[in-house]
Amino acid sequence: HALNRGYDLSALRARQLKPQDFIEFDLILAMDHENLINIQALLVQVHSEYGASQIRAKIVLMSEHDQTYLKQALPDPYYGGVEGFERVLDQCESSSRAWVNIFRQQFKQQIDVK
Repeated sequence: HALNRGYDLSALRARQLKPQDFIEFDLILAMDHENLINIQALLVQVHSEYGASQIRAKIVLMSEHDQTYLKQALPDPYYGGVEGFERVLDQCESSSRAWVNIFRQQFKQQIDVK
């Protein structure tokens, strides 16, 4: 399904979050509410281990700013048949566009301040 939309995902591999991720990355996106809770719990551990000044990452739901799928969990496509995969791709595209718009606004604000 992804390949039909022009996305080659064959080289992608999932991995567990590491404490260093909260220090190295600006944004960590959770795909569902349970995932968000788990990431926030890990953040508490990292916070106590490294201190607040070391943490850069903001943790939010992928659909946080998506007006079409506002704060909706990304469903597991394997339980929805063909439609499930298409819906997940629709939501990923929609939420990604929403994030691009947020980044554009932030960039524009930075330019306007200068």
